[in-house]
Amino acid sequence: MSDIAALCLDFETANYDAASALALGLCAVDHGGGIVFKQSWLIRPEGRLYIRRDFIDIHGITPDMVRDAPTFRELWQDQFAPWFAAAPLLVAHNAGFDRRVLDGTMTRAEIDMPRKNWLCTVQLSRRSWPGLYNHKLSTVCAHIGFDLNHHDAGSDSEACAHILRAAAYFTQTQEKPDYAHA
Repeated sequence: MSDIAALCLDFETANYDAASALALGLCAVDHGGGIVFKQSWLIRPEGRLYIRRDFIDIHGITPDMVRDAPTFRELWQDQFAPWFAAAPLLVAHNAGFDRRVLDGTMTRAEIDMPRKNWLCTVQLSRRSWPGLYNHKLSTVCAHIGFDLNHHDAGSDSEACAHILRAAAYFTQTQEKPDYAHA
């Protein structure tokens, strides 16, 4: 884990409450841009389980799917903490959202985390490809050739890793990488 340059993450939530995480995807990237770890988990929010219907329509996670899932607190020590500790940089698409959910979820679980630097791949994609119609995750992934399963936390976190690599490649060559051969 010592070679980790960044930890890409994505949350899916039950509702507008910042502490309502239902899923977390993590994707660790080494200094060469390679993916060294990727996994996602379903999470049962602490307290009352209420998932808005319109949120279910977006991510497909239902109450039955998370009713018996572990809480964030139960997963923290063995599953999440080592990756967060090893990563000097946290990366997300629309990082403000994921940062708010991480902060809210950790506060509710009564877990302290050291301060981390954040990088937003929305901002990175705007700087790297200013001519795109928009910089939504699906648009950027289509541009770089990553096959996204949008609103799946694992796929969304992996997409951030590919955006990092594509933006670094683009910066060096002014071309997009050929993922068919990556």
